[in-house]
Amino acid sequence: MNLLPSRLRTYRKVIKNYFRYDDKDLDPVEYLALDDKKLLYIVISKVACTSIKATIGKNYGIQSNESRGLDIHTKKEWNRIFGKLNEPYSDYFKFTFVRNPFSRLVSCYNDRVITKTPDHSYHFKSYPISIPPNISFSDFIHRIVNIPDYLADRHFKSQSYSIYRNDTITPDFIGKLESLSEDWKKIANLFQLPDTIESLNKGTMKNTPEKLDFRTFYNPQLVAMVYEKYKQDIERFGYQKEYEDIRNFTDNS
Repeated sequence: MNLLPSRLRTYRKVIKNYFRYDDKDLDPVEYLALDDKKLLYIVISKVACTSIKATIGKNYGIQSNESRGLDIHTKKEWNRIFGKLNEPYSDYFKFTFVRNPFSRLVSCYNDRVITKTPDHSYHFKSYPISIPPNISFSDFIHRIVNIPDYLADRHFKSQSYSIYRNDTITPDFIGKLESLSEDWKKIANLFQLPDTIESLNKGTMKNTPEKLDFRTFYNPQLVAMVYEKYKQDIERFGYQKEYEDIRNFTDNS
């Protein structure tokens, strides 16, 4: 395979983003600023970001017109910032949500790689690093673990990189998807936001009639590869127990 055209497209987009956002990332980190509350949401894809934005939007008359709510991301009323942040946001309260990296990758694979739609609408079609539609989960993992975070798509970019991308931006609160309702209420109570989180864009397994245990997508080799790639996420956000669980599960399957 001739990788030169792909590499040229990659470098071209990186250069474009450097001038547009003062950031070398192929897919720059997104922030949502609520200026009236001096509140900054560090957006992590595949961690209930659609539901979180829809919930926040209730306070501002911003709502989705789609069943899955995906149009909530691009509403013009948001103050969306990409890449590096400037000084005015240093005193904002910063929050984000994280997720078990192993389940997050299965969600990304199912939502973004498995597709029954025409190829022209495939999410990774314009991504300059090859991720074909409907490849196996194993093939998907083998491809993404070799992509550095600054070139990674936001749906599989490491959470540590997104959260700590800017040295001056340290979150004041990190919630977990696994305790979303409870953790969200802590933010809602502090900033007078709706305390019941919306439930939008919930993943279903497109390639199976029923939702499967995400652990069944893995084998010991894939567990080791994902651990090595996302070790910072696992250790920094307290997913060591989940790592031990999936390792034991695959070892005994």
